[in-house]
Amino acid sequence: MDNRLFITVFLPLAVGFVMLFLPGRWRVLSQLLAIVVCGLSFVLSILIFRVGPAGYELYAFKLTGVDLTLSFAAEPLNKFILVFAMGFGVLITLYSLKAMAAAKTRFTEYYGAILLTIGGSAGVLLSDNLLLLLIFWEIVTASLYILITTGGRFSNFAATKSFAMIAASDAALLVGILMVWVQSGSFTISAISVATNTTPAIIAFLLLMLAAVTKAGAMPLHTWLPTSGQYAPTSVMALLPAAIDKLLGIYLLVLIVRKLFVMQSSALQVVLAVIGAATIIIAVMVAMVQHNLKKLLSYHAISQVGYMILGIATLTPVGIAGGLFHMLNNAIYKSCLFLCGGAVEQTAGTAELDKLGGLGRKMPLTFATCLIAALSISGIPPFNGFVSKWMIYQGVIQMPSSQAGLAAGLWPVWLVFAMFGSALTLASFVKVLHSAFLSRLPDNLSGAREVPGLQTLPMIVLAALCVLFGIFYYVPLDNFIYPALGIQPGTVAIGTWQSGLATVLIVAGIVIGLLILAVAKIASKARAVPTWTCGEVLPNEQMIIPGTHFYKTVSSMGGLRQMYDSQEKGWFDLYDQGGRLGLAFTGFLRWLHCGILPMYLTWVTLGLLIILFVVCRIW
Repeated sequence: MDNRLFITVFLPLAVGFVMLFLPGRWRVLSQLLAIVVCGLSFVLSILIFRVGPAGYELYAFKLTGVDLTLSFAAEPLNKFILVFAMGFGVLITLYSLKAMAAAKTRFTEYYGAILLTIGGSAGVLLSDNLLLLLIFWEIVTASLYILITTGGRFSNFAATKSFAMIAASDAALLVGILMVWVQSGSFTISAISVATNTTPAIIAFLLLMLAAVTKAGAMPLHTWLPTSGQYAPTSVMALLPAAIDKLLGIYLLVLIVRKLFVMQSSALQVVLAVIGAATIIIAVMVAMVQHNLKKLLSYHAISQVGYMILGIATLTPVGIAGGLFHMLNNAIYKSCLFLCGGAVEQTAGTAELDKLGGLGRKMPLTFATCLIAALSISGIPPFNGFVSKWMIYQGVIQMPSSQAGLAAGLWPVWLVFAMFGSALTLASFVKVLHSAFLSRLPDNLSGAREVPGLQTLPMIVLAALCVLFGIFYYVPLDNFIYPALGIQPGTVAIGTWQSGLATVLIVAGIVIGLLILAVAKIASKARAVPTWTCGEVLPNEQMIIPGTHFYKTVSSMGGLRQMYDSQEKGWFDLYDQGGRLGLAFTGFLRWLHCGILPMYLTWVTLGLLIILFVVCRIW
């Protein structure tokens, strides 16, 4: 028994739970406890990763033949995800030390919820019992609710919506777990293997899949994420929806596809591929026309989940490895982007793109890290996002040669969706970089400056990982991804890609371009004058060209305009539609309870007739 597994889970849970009830004035103590416990959890996760397979069991209770044992197991798949989940906790906590300084209250609740998130995530990853996994899964959901509510105005609505939608998927997870237990006779994850050749097995797979994709932020229950992104603290979005939620959701999906079920139904593969491809395109199309930076980043977080699901849906070794690698890469660059967005909002006082501009010179570190992360998410070489997307493309291309069925026959469709999604992602971030960093500086931002070092450090670390995991991609593949999937390094063909040579050529091209610009600037005799019209110098504010109008023509095109209008009105939001349906049902009940006796007698009579005809079968 390895006690480090138990400590990694329950130390942050215990400390976090106590911190929820500490007085709000104990700010320094809450910060110190959070950073120390997160650091210890990270160190323990590294120690767990370095050892071989490990386990921990502690008998809890037995109820009507069902044993609930605290059963933890450290295997290659969950060990490497655990390291990065705990690492994100450390980085986000460091960022929060300064980012949350402006908040007046709820310090202990905020840092306590972070520790609950860390402990709950470790519990989900290390659990070898489905019931235990469900318990820790709910702890993370409750922690998300608490963290979102610390965002101030409108955050309670965002937290309620997020909790309601994730809780709905958690109900599906509970039912799916019970169906798996009925079919396998066990809650032990390592002992379950259900073939998807029966209707109950397929239903159980779909229920568990729904919980996984909702947690990751994919369609159809995805709309909680942009709402949270708009109103929750940026550090919360960087920790949960951008990083840990993605890790947990995709971990569960890989667990479903690779361990809990034997994929014998081609229809399930089609379902996964459709969800992945649709999530890529629809979310990035919505992201293109967003004017709020955090909401735009939230929709891109949704879009990137589509690549992970599509990679897993290929059922090819390179595709699944690419999906798992993209899960890791996305957590890195998406967390970096949210932290950059938080730094911009903190400095400028707003996240609206049409009110930003020219911050590149004022915030050079934020600009540089945001540029790297933007290129990474867009799949531009030699950064990490390119490598994982390249592997997913290879997995899609290999589908017809390794399998038969409708999903394999539609591989050109999946490939077009994936590649077109990358192009639209790049177009979106051209708008972001122009609006926030490269356009004219508004007069009210003339005093803007870089955020403190504790906030820039996590961004620099994440941006560096984007570069390192792109150029030296074989390091995370050989040490994390391939062992997690039981693949021998060197046995998976990912096509021809020489990252070292490509990096040298790209750097050489940039250097040559800079030299040409320098020579041209020296040789140029042109003089710089203010911009003027009809003899009058225009004010600086009138010369600012907002990037929010870059793709106005797209949102006004026939067909797309109606889609965008419907999306803004919430017609595709299951939460809003469920609310409307609930209001209609309560209105119907209110109409029934009108207080008129003849109406009540009518319903009683109809009820009796239904019982006689349906139950008693007198007809």
